[in-house]
Order: sequence, then C-alpha cells, then structure tokens
Amino acid sequence: MISRIIVLVAVIAAMLLWVGPVPNWVMIGFVFAVLLPLGIAFSIKRMRLEARLARTLWLALTRR
Repeated sequence: MISRIIVLVAVIAAMLLWVGPVPNWVMIGFVFAVLLPLGIAFSIKRMRLEARLARTLWLALTRR
C-alpha cells in the first residue's frame, strides 16, 4: 500500500514539474514534507520484512 502511495505522489510531483510553472521552493517543500516521510516508512517496513525472513530462515535451518 505504501509503495503505491509513493508512486502516486511521485507521478503527481513529476506532472507538476513538467506541466505547471511551480516555484522551486514548492517542490523542495513537497519532497521534504511528503516524500521523505513516506520513504522512511517504506524503509522501516522493508527492514521488518527482511528481519522476519532472516528469523524464519534461521529457525528452519536450526530445526526449531
């Protein structure tokens, strides 16, 4: 779900940059206010999934 939101926001930002006369400070603010927190949330989710996979593999290898 988070990745779809990130893609949607990135597409909207690209359209704004390409089509409309948007000041640079607006796009910089948009990146810091929206995309950065979403990227952090996505990274945390990915790290949790990787830790869960590593734990599952370890338990399977040690037969617990």
